[in-house]
Amino acid sequence: MNRNLSWLDQIIASKKEEIKKLLPLHSKMEKELSELSMPRKAFSAALRHKKKMGLIAEFKRSSPSIGVIGSSTDPILQVSKYRKAGADCISVLTEEKFFNGSLEDLKKIRQSVKLPLLRKDFIIHELQILQSILAGADAILLIVSILPVKDFFRLYSYCMQVGIEPLVEVHDEVEIERALEAGASIIGINNRDLRTFHVDLLVSRRLLPLIPEDKIVVSESGISSSDDLCDLRMRGADAVLVGEFLMRQEDPAKAIADLLSRSFLPRGTRKSPIFG
Repeated sequence: MNRNLSWLDQIIASKKEEIKKLLPLHSKMEKELSELSMPRKAFSAALRHKKKMGLIAEFKRSSPSIGVIGSSTDPILQVSKYRKAGADCISVLTEEKFFNGSLEDLKKIRQSVKLPLLRKDFIIHELQILQSILAGADAILLIVSILPVKDFFRLYSYCMQVGIEPLVEVHDEVEIERALEAGASIIGINNRDLRTFHVDLLVSRRLLPLIPEDKIVVSESGISSSDDLCDLRMRGADAVLVGEFLMRQEDPAKAIADLLSRSFLPRGTRKSPIFG
């Protein structure tokens, strides 16, 4: 492993090697997609509630910055707890080399729950999008910061073409402009800087006012209390994505109940003058 490269650079280099292995399967995957009869579930529709915050609960085994996150290694058991506690959607982190995830986790979860599924990975090529659909994903994460401008627009367009919803992830003002130019209807604000792994909820607070009211906005990373959810809801967030916090809990169902306890309120206006 080249320590002169950031974690993110190493991850992207690894993804490029994975894609080389997928290239000979391109025609086969396209044929399988044409024969696929299972309709995808409406990921975005599951997140916009007039009277409560939407919740994407994530199955995430580990992280390169902190190692193994929790003791739960059974994706079906963990996700069943999420579902019973009221999660609206499930995120599955499938990156294998650095996060110890897998597409097998996604496939197993797809067979066990009917909730919309988000494949969370570092998507840089159309073949990964095909792979996601064939594994049972209803949506994918499309990270603006890891893609050259032309590649981002091309991959967003491809998602529209094949009928999978992209959750477009941003971390700053320039990336919001790019997401809006593409026509993104679901925008995720990542409170974690992917190059340093530093997490700061102020990122969501700063960026929420810049996103039009008709977009669904998901705040991602660093959320661990009902106070966090309440604050984000009043500032105009539609949903949150919570992974590490839930994976660390002995009782994730109770943790979800506690998180959602103060989120049953109408979404605030993103440009509300009561917030600085």
